[in-house]
Amino acid sequence: MTTTMTHQQILDQSAYRTLLQGQKAYDNSNENCVFIDVTGKRCALGHLLPEGSTGDVAKVFYEIFPSLPNRLRDFLGVTDFGADLRNVHNNFEPCDWPEQFREVARNWHLDDSIISKALHDIAERSMQEVEEPVMAL
Repeated sequence: MTTTMTHQQILDQSAYRTLLQGQKAYDNSNENCVFIDVTGKRCALGHLLPEGSTGDVAKVFYEIFPSLPNRLRDFLGVTDFGADLRNVHNNFEPCDWPEQFREVARNWHLDDSIISKALHDIAERSMQEVEEPVMAL
């Protein structure tokens, strides 16, 4: 059973994981963003789905976003907040995501410190990759 998440928890999980991934999740045509692509990459909302999710997306979002009226929630699968997160992934390039996630946080009166944490973790990961010893030929 999925528990209802607060907007802050949703932003934290979605933004952090999307920023660390650093790539969009596309369908096979490489034209349309999807919740989870065939390689396992996820969109901003896809990062809210449990591991092993296979397509029962409406059920999961019904539980995560309980405030949306039943018929609309079933039809849309997300709230305005979810649409704002999806917009960051679908309509902006990864280099623009940090500022766009910060904008979502500001608009919804949320703490955006998770974005700084993600950027720090990305930089730290990059430094570790650079520091790995290169074997001499």
